[in-house]
Amino acid sequence: MAYTPNPRRDLELARKYRTKPRVAHDIGEIVGQWSKSSEFRSMKRMQTVYSVLKELFPEKMVAIIKPVQLSPKALVLEVGDSMMLSELKQYHHHRLLERLQQEGVGCTSIRYRLARRSR
Repeated sequence: MAYTPNPRRDLELARKYRTKPRVAHDIGEIVGQWSKSSEFRSMKRMQTVYSVLKELFPEKMVAIIKPVQLSPKALVLEVGDSMMLSELKQYHHHRLLERLQQEGVGCTSIRYRLARRSR
């Protein structure tokens, strides 16, 4: 639903009685709390995985690879093409794992699975 300007509604909201005063929150404190959360750390680790994939492989290859799950020990990559899956396993596995460990992702193994195609 898109926002449409409505001056009458805005005036009515401004006239409403408030039971408590408006309080300004420190944005730095809010961002600081968010950056300490586990969701933020998980998102940051997944972003690191994407950046390593983009760094190591061509754009067409990265479009077929999808990181599905990132646990503390294992990364699960879903690959859309069986030939690409075998190439990743045989030729690029050690280089990818080494690069992820250098970036501090924290995974010790990579598991691959073939993506299912919808009919």
